[in-house]
Amino acid sequence: MSYRNDADGGRELPAPNLPQDVARTLVDEYPTDLTWWRGDFYCWTGTHWVTKDESEIRGWVRLATERATYLKPKGGKDGAGEMESVRWAPNIAKVREVVSALGEGVLQRPGDDDRVLALDNGVLDLASRELAPHTPEVFNLTHRPFSYDADAACPTWEAFLADVLEDAPKDVAFLQEWFGYVLSGRTDIHAIASLAGKSRSGKGTILRVLTAATGTENVAAGRLDNLAGQFGLENLIGKSLLAFGDIRWNNSNAQAAIQRILEISGADKVNIPRKNKADWDGTLGVRIMFAGNEVPRFNDPSRAMANRLRIVYFGKTVAGREDYGLTDRLLSELPGIFNWALLGLERLDKQGVFTKSERGEALKERVSEGGDAVESFAAEYLEEREGAWCLEDDVVAAYDQWCKRTRRLRDSTTAENLRSALLDLFPSVENTHKTRRSGRTEQGQVRKMRTFAGLALETPEGASWEFED
Repeated sequence: MSYRNDADGGRELPAPNLPQDVARTLVDEYPTDLTWWRGDFYCWTGTHWVTKDESEIRGWVRLATERATYLKPKGGKDGAGEMESVRWAPNIAKVREVVSALGEGVLQRPGDDDRVLALDNGVLDLASRELAPHTPEVFNLTHRPFSYDADAACPTWEAFLADVLEDAPKDVAFLQEWFGYVLSGRTDIHAIASLAGKSRSGKGTILRVLTAATGTENVAAGRLDNLAGQFGLENLIGKSLLAFGDIRWNNSNAQAAIQRILEISGADKVNIPRKNKADWDGTLGVRIMFAGNEVPRFNDPSRAMANRLRIVYFGKTVAGREDYGLTDRLLSELPGIFNWALLGLERLDKQGVFTKSERGEALKERVSEGGDAVESFAAEYLEEREGAWCLEDDVVAAYDQWCKRTRRLRDSTTAENLRSALLDLFPSVENTHKTRRSGRTEQGQVRKMRTFAGLALETPEGASWEFED
């Protein structure tokens, strides 16, 4: 990026102690349309807005001011009198003040982003199917990386789905509606798509096609570990899809990630901590999709997560007869796949809900039952009884044994979550402390341990603690 000074080698700007005036003088000279929204600069690409690194804005301001001058009272005194021209002389502090004034004072844009359906050749009106020209007046953060063609078809795509989902027309119908939902930018139906089943059964191909149709830069790769971290939502700002490829539910961070997933899929307003930046507040425009060999498994007694899931099961593998050129052929049909998705969106609009398949609903019911793991464990191992008590450590050990025996997911329920769930199940039980003596002699170590007062536990094998009240 270059900045041209006047022919005489410089130009006059407002004084550095008037950064807002300097910013207003310079703003129209930036090479592209520029705005500032929720702590970031954005520039116009011709089809949509993208974030601009603040270091580039600082560099531009430095170049724009390095040979400039400003008027200053002679002798450094304030007030009226003779003025002299001095160098603007940019430094870190002066540039930082101008950049801050440029964003927060001159370019700041209020409200949410505009979630229109922008494609390479214009902005599509879904009702009329007419294209409008791109304009920076619309603050859209995404666009679909292909042109709209009302006559485009996708025979290879339709044949592929018929092959991998044979005898499952309702699953195909759901995928058609889901593609339309994601590509349209809608977030009003709080659903989560899950593709589960055998290896090499078409799940990854479907996810790759949707990623390409959505625009790779508009898709965030999901990991349960990352999502549960402090800055786990930062990369979702401005994204359209959060895609979990080859997801593994046996993950120690699954429970924390599930809470985040519920917030995102529910279109809740979220506060997002960001590294070296101010927090971001707003509603994300992200839809969530899982793909993996396993049907989702997690502990969610409220069933909120299971209720939002729409599961498509792939029981037919193509292992041994892979078509390695298939993805490229499918991507050549993106304009036709888009038209196919719009038909699914029309059906979704009429129905108001996604198409359900019997197999998908049965799998969802299994997920729902699995979500009551703590409740099922309690019914088998625990009894509410006046005067009884049990060690929290022993309850955790019993829960471990029960999970292994019943092949339930254990790692997503921490001791703290287990304690909270049990106290919800047994409101009269108190979580308190007793003094514990380990070993069989008076010389054994003594320390306080958490107990559940009012709860009896079927004694795990090998438990040999002595207690002092």
